[in-house]
Amino acid sequence: MTDEQRAVLRSLSRSARVPFDGSLNRDAAARRIDELKARVGTTLAESAVGEEDPGAALGDDEEQQAMQRESAIAQAKDGRR
Repeated sequence: MTDEQRAVLRSLSRSARVPFDGSLNRDAAARRIDELKARVGTTLAESAVGEEDPGAALGDDEEQQAMQRESAIAQAKDGRR
C-alpha cells in the first residue's frame, strides 16, 4: 500500500474501531478503505443525528484531512479511467 493509503486506512480503522492491517497491497488497501468509509460514514451519520454541529462527529482534524486526501486520490483515480 502507498503511504497515503496507510495514513487513511489507519485513521479509518481507528474511527471504525477495527484492527489496522498494514500488510495489505494497494488493491486490497483500496477495497478496505472503501469498506471502512462506508462503515464509518454510517456510524458518523447516526451519531450526528440531533447534534447541533454534525461535523463534530467526524473526530479530530487529522482524521478529516486524511479522509479528504483519500477522497481526492479516489477522484483523481476515477478521472484517469
